[in-house]
Amino acid sequence: MPNVSMSEQQTDICQYNYAYIERIDGIAYLKGSPVTGVVCYYEGEKLIGIISYVNGMPEGVIKMYYESGKLRQEFPHKNGMPEGIEKFYYESGIIERETPYKEGMKEGIHKQYYESGTLKSEALFKNGMLEGHMKFYREDGTLGASIEYKNGFTVSGICHDIDGTTRPWTNVELTNWQNGLNVNCSTDNQAASAESQPQTRQADKTVYHTVKSGDTLYSIAKTYGVSVASIQKLNNISGNSIKTGQRIIIK
Repeated sequence: MPNVSMSEQQTDICQYNYAYIERIDGIAYLKGSPVTGVVCYYEGEKLIGIISYVNGMPEGVIKMYYESGKLRQEFPHKNGMPEGIEKFYYESGIIERETPYKEGMKEGIHKQYYESGTLKSEALFKNGMLEGHMKFYREDGTLGASIEYKNGFTVSGICHDIDGTTRPWTNVELTNWQNGLNVNCSTDNQAASAESQPQTRQADKTVYHTVKSGDTLYSIAKTYGVSVASIQKLNNISGNSIKTGQRIIIK
């Protein structure tokens, strides 16, 4: 699907400002009543998100935008839960990653792409947990690394060098990966990247997220199923300002 800019027609559908919405136990309220209607999310003067609610729960496709107005994220919901394929886009319009959901949980093959359009990584989710081999590719299409998961836990990792040789990860590398650090497999610097993986490792007590260009507290909170307020509290963030490269605690 081509990436498109936010149109005037889209901005005209806004009924409520997210700044006045209160979320309690996953339900969106306005002045004590569950919200039904179109809520728009702003950062300063910029409209960066449009969400439709029915009885306080998201319904339909949540859309988030870059400051330029280009589409950044599409996140379908049904009966308040993620349902369908969530998609993120580069500002250029090329798809960045896609993750399937079923009844609120990740289910199926997650894929991430380079901005050139070639596959960057892929991983299988079953019942919301990583299962099997997550694979990372160089931009030329060759395999750079693979990580084996079982019931969401990291079992092993393998480096695939550009010359075709392989080696298993050391215990230190496995620990680094579980702590959200990258593992450098070869001198070509196309290593497994903790930023590239869907960061929902069940074995970890603390979940982190490294802020990327275009991220907002709201988009991050939606990705992990937590509230903006909880992220602000865990990271001592008083407003909505976050910086690219910043590593924040999710839960």
